[in-house]
Amino acid sequence: MVEAGGRRRASPGACGVISSPEASHRAALDLLARRTHFANELQRKLEHKGFTPDHVHAVLDRLRRAGLVDDRRAALELIATKLRRSPQGARRLRAELARRGVAAEVIDAALAEALPADESGLAREAARRFKGRRRGADARALQRHLDRSGFSSRDILAVSEEPTDPEPPDDGG
Repeated sequence: MVEAGGRRRASPGACGVISSPEASHRAALDLLARRTHFANELQRKLEHKGFTPDHVHAVLDRLRRAGLVDDRRAALELIATKLRRSPQGARRLRAELARRGVAAEVIDAALAEALPADESGLAREAARRFKGRRRGADARALQRHLDRSGFSSRDILAVSEEPTDPEPPDDGG
């Protein structure tokens, strides 16, 4: 396969000369230099590049021992990034991590560490942002948004029952 610029790229599934422990290690380091990866993501990408399963498993073990592949740390980074962009509840974050192939016990530990025990503050912030973007949206639209954002029914109900624009304080005069 030839990429733009005339560089050659191994076609998926090509196993011959390209698949060596050193080449798979270099390819993994190149991927990790761009961003943190979960072990499953790294495995899938390396296998797609044509590296043999034996070489991929060996390089993943090596990278784990070196501390360069750590699903818990990657989960914490992903959660922090998601929360910086937009407040989200545990349900949505859990689904995202599971979709990426993270083990349930790693997900539980990361969520327990990264999220407050009471998510109502996050739900309130999500509602505030939604109302700022969608002035005049009805309560059901807000509830649907909070549900899609992964908040519990309890938090959704509590936030949607709060007044949208508190009355200005009475200055007594």
